[in-house]
Amino acid sequence: MSLIEPGDLAFIAAALIAGIYTRLSSLNSRDSEFVKIKSEWMESFRVDISDFCEICITAAYLKVVISEKIDLLGESLAEDEGLLNDIDTLEAKLFEKSVEYHKKRTVLRTKLKSSKDLQFRILHRVECIKDNLKISNEKYSSDDRKKAKDIIEDIIRLASNFSESEWDSFKKGDSYLGGEINKQRKNIKRVIGFYVLYIVAFYIFNEDAKQVRVPCDNEVIDVSECIDIN
Repeated sequence: MSLIEPGDLAFIAAALIAGIYTRLSSLNSRDSEFVKIKSEWMESFRVDISDFCEICITAAYLKVVISEKIDLLGESLAEDEGLLNDIDTLEAKLFEKSVEYHKKRTVLRTKLKSSKDLQFRILHRVECIKDNLKISNEKYSSDDRKKAKDIIEDIIRLASNFSESEWDSFKKGDSYLGGEINKQRKNIKRVIGFYVLYIVAFYIFNEDAKQVRVPCDNEVIDVSECIDIN
């Protein structure tokens, strides 16, 4: 006589299914929450990169215009009040962009890790644009502006590659939380597979499992002795 009756297996199976359903629901909830957090982070990163590049392009343009007006002022025989006012206005706008630039640069340095290859390359180009914009207004030329635009293009390209690799990594479960969720799903599948094999083996090798109890008169009928009336 087996220590485990067929009815006990049904009870265990029901309990196991309930537990698995609860666990999968929890994992799906965590998965959805993680996708939302990841999506929000990637969107904020995209906005930060876009704002940073716009600020740098505008700053480079202002520096070139200021440099040209300073050259014109130096060539004039007398002080040109109009040029002086234009330069003051442009330098005020450049100062505003400089403040915005430093804020965005700090945000990017906080979000990105220098230990990661793509992130390190983005940070490196951010520092390159900083060196470019540090050139004095008097000496800033069209060539310097072109170099700034090339650096910005590199930043945009690297940021795009980074975003794509982050999503690919997430889909594969390479991230910490994504990896943990996938690992637990695999463990659940192993448990289900083991239990299915156990039930199959139980019914194959256990003679008691071949017997059906008829509730009306408590008679035990051996399934193996049944005759197909068809």
